[in-house]
Amino acid sequence: MLVISLLFGVHFAGDYGVLFGIVGAIFVMFLIGMGLVSLGIAFASKIQNMKGFPVMMNFLVMPMFFLSGAMYPINSLPD
Repeated sequence: MLVISLLFGVHFAGDYGVLFGIVGAIFVMFLIGMGLVSLGIAFASKIQNMKGFPVMMNFLVMPMFFLSGAMYPINSLPD
């Protein structure tokens, strides 16, 4: 993802340099990934049957999907 973002013109240079920006981006992506995986495992451990897990995951994923800008452009949202 970082290589693709560089092809689209994203610059990671900040006050501390390019390397620190790339390492920071990788660290943030790792934290977000581990947090979402941990949340899924926590919910999966509490659900008794297999039919309830997709319902719970859709309950968590759909708000993130609607707020991500995938369906509606973010620049037309109210402040």
